[in-house]
Amino acid sequence: MLRLNQWVMIYPKTLIFLGITLFILINVMTLGHAPIVHFRDIAHSDTGVNLYMGNGFYSTSLNQIRGEFWSNHLPLYPVLLAGWCHLFGSSLNGVFSLNIALIILSVFVLIMAVRRLGLIKSSKGRLYFSFLMLLGPSVAVAYRSITYECLGILVIALALYVFSITPHRLKYLLFFILGILFSITTLYVILAAIVWSLIVLLFLKEKPIKEILSFGLGGLCGWGVLIILYAHYHVLDHFFFHIGVFSEEYATLLHLKKGTWLSTIHHNLTTIFLTRYGLISVFLALLTGFLLYFSRDNRSQVTKVCLMGAGLSFLAQFLLAPVMHYYFYLVFIPLSIGLCSLLSDQNRPSWVHNTVLIGTILVCLVGWPLRMAIVALEWQSRDYQPVRDLVSQNIRPGEWVFCDFSAYFPAKKIANELFFPTRGTYYRATQSDKQKITTCIIHPEDIDDVRTHIGGSWKKIGAAYKSPPPPFNWFGLRSSHASHLYDLVVYKRVD
Repeated sequence: MLRLNQWVMIYPKTLIFLGITLFILINVMTLGHAPIVHFRDIAHSDTGVNLYMGNGFYSTSLNQIRGEFWSNHLPLYPVLLAGWCHLFGSSLNGVFSLNIALIILSVFVLIMAVRRLGLIKSSKGRLYFSFLMLLGPSVAVAYRSITYECLGILVIALALYVFSITPHRLKYLLFFILGILFSITTLYVILAAIVWSLIVLLFLKEKPIKEILSFGLGGLCGWGVLIILYAHYHVLDHFFFHIGVFSEEYATLLHLKKGTWLSTIHHNLTTIFLTRYGLISVFLALLTGFLLYFSRDNRSQVTKVCLMGAGLSFLAQFLLAPVMHYYFYLVFIPLSIGLCSLLSDQNRPSWVHNTVLIGTILVCLVGWPLRMAIVALEWQSRDYQPVRDLVSQNIRPGEWVFCDFSAYFPAKKIANELFFPTRGTYYRATQSDKQKITTCIIHPEDIDDVRTHIGGSWKKIGAAYKSPPPPFNWFGLRSSHASHLYDLVVYKRVD
């Protein structure tokens, strides 16, 4: 029989195909149980769903009011999501499946790019790289939720692939288009693009001046159009206020005491050393440096550049903006490329190779496999069907509803308009809109805020759902508020 190492060498494409097929099946089968629907998922999906349903390009999920042109973030993801919903619907499964499709496409493009650029020359190294991309925690946190990050990974992958094309007018045109895409995807990708542009200018012998100029011109054009668009709809001030790194708005979202540089640094240090995403990034960097120390391969230069790029990209985020756990992919990807580019080097002691391989497997295991293990153990607690049943039995078509974020997907199909426990609803929604709300499906603790900010008299009608408590409090990390993953009650207006 063939040993595992021989299978990896002889059948890498077959193993990748089988792995991705299994990956897709498990992800699709668990969408109704993971992740738990929460604020960030709805904040990133409501605009696209509204656009798909013909309601307009707006969202009440953050701090804007009904009908106001959406400007809480960059617009590419909501537009893409609206198109996706035309194919697969706006249900929980339909919306969440977009990021799974994006990450699979991203991995294929990344593998082709690193092969064409010679960054990872061995098929075994590319196989390990694909596993890190699909299973690593810093990537899994992106595609197992509704976020912009998978789209950010895809545009990064496309940039790498286009960079591998022989210099030609088509290449410069593609970089111009990529500049536009980067400028309207997510702010952290723009920051990473600036850092990596400086790195390639410093370390490549043949300076890609025309490519970077084309890319930069596209980015400027994209931002120019975006500014004109937001100014036309009178939301430009809101856009800059919301994305301001040290603004009061950003501080509130991060639960910081003040929107200052020092509070951001404190938050960043906590994120790095008290979350598994930060610790895994540090561990992967140490693992890559360990392998580099024992390597005599000429590809070590690639790894050095990847380490430096990951470090500078991370430093830029650390000093200039709040570091979120779902942005660690910007460090994780170059570190994975640098690590896998050296894994096929035979000019080192076997114990070094085995140590790094075990470390790589551990990095993979604490990502997607750990998430799926938790889902399996909490299967009943995470079941979303009772939430669907509660909503369908207590909302009439055409109602205006104030609901918890976890009830969004079934409520969106029935209600005429949805409002959420956010500053936009509490403080900016018109009194006329508030008076039209007739049903609340909320967490029990939110009723006092409803009576204070929405107004009116509300009666609990007895309909409720509280999910069974999870069997484990993983290392004491789950708060008492989340002892029940879903906890909803129904109120009706009686005045």
